[in-house]
Amino acid sequence: MVAYKTRWKHYVELWFDEPDPAEDDDADVVVRRRALKPDRRAQIEEFHSLQIDLLQSPESIHARFTRNTRAQIRRSTESDDLQFDFFDHPTAAQTDEFIAFYDAFALSKGLAPLSADYADAHRRSGHFSLTRVRRGDEDLVWHANVSSGSYIGLAYSASQLRSAEQEARRLIGRANRRLHWEELLRFRAQGHRCYDFGGWYEGRSDPERLSINRFKEEFGGKKVVLFASIENRTFVAKLSAALRSFVPRRSLVQPRSAGSSNGSSVEPRPKTSALSLPNSRTVVTTAKSRS
Repeated sequence: MVAYKTRWKHYVELWFDEPDPAEDDDADVVVRRRALKPDRRAQIEEFHSLQIDLLQSPESIHARFTRNTRAQIRRSTESDDLQFDFFDHPTAAQTDEFIAFYDAFALSKGLAPLSADYADAHRRSGHFSLTRVRRGDEDLVWHANVSSGSYIGLAYSASQLRSAEQEARRLIGRANRRLHWEELLRFRAQGHRCYDFGGWYEGRSDPERLSINRFKEEFGGKKVVLFASIENRTFVAKLSAALRSFVPRRSLVQPRSAGSSNGSSVEPRPKTSALSLPNSRTVVTTAKSRS
């Protein structure tokens, strides 16, 4: 469970199968991301994604990858001199490194920067991990994942592919695929039973997002429907929601970055989001950890 505050409201954010906070909790708003079941008390949207069953053997997981993905992982293993870093409990300094890298990526994509305070709330919750692949002193790809119980899922992915030359782009593509593979092995060894790829675009009109779908499908995951929701519990939250009802309704699905074939793409997203991250000027960082 992640808890954070804006100027007027206290938010509690739950992922996957996390239970509701106690009724006497001081949360004004309960946000649910990738919930396994819809919460009929809340405003709900479907969240389409791809998931990999980590109860399978590594051999079975790998066999479901496409031929191209297996070949790129094999070439990376045999030829690329890469270093993989796994930060299961990242420090503030490691999180700052990720944020700086992500923000440079976001700028190249025309995306909003990541709220440092929100990221720190996730870090302090104990359910946030970072992974990185490097060559020498150069960071190639970062992933950020969020876990709950036996579930773990991609929240953010970033690379500097747009500024890279052609051969470097190929290297980053291989590195990103191999990082996913190394993560799957690690998450399985840690006892997670399901990996979530962080979204799957169900539309047909956006070529970039369709390209991201094709990349994710290369790993052989199963298409699933999860749920995003927001529940306004207190008078303050309900009043705020009522006032906001006079503006066009926004999507509940949070924009998030997720890896593409080249390591630099974005999860299926609307233009705006009622669950978008608070900016760093309004968040007062707090965090709670629940096992």
